[in-house]
Amino acid sequence: MRGNVYATDATQKDLDKASPRCFRSPSMNQGIAIAGERVYLNFESGSFEFDGRNGPAATNVIPGLHTAKLDSLTELLDQ
Repeated sequence: MRGNVYATDATQKDLDKASPRCFRSPSMNQGIAIAGERVYLNFESGSFEFDGRNGPAATNVIPGLHTAKLDSLTELLDQ
């Protein structure tokens, strides 16, 4: 299983007409946030519900918060 994350220009207000770039991520990505020059992504599979402590574990448990430089995403828009 996989998830997808889409990046588009923040000035694009009509997402139906936007030209987003997509990249794969592990499945069950749940939230993404930008703070300063960093992007933060968390995964539902790392929660108590799916990490195996409360029943069967998800197929691919992704623990913890993942971060990247914002530039690494905005560069996708130039490709």
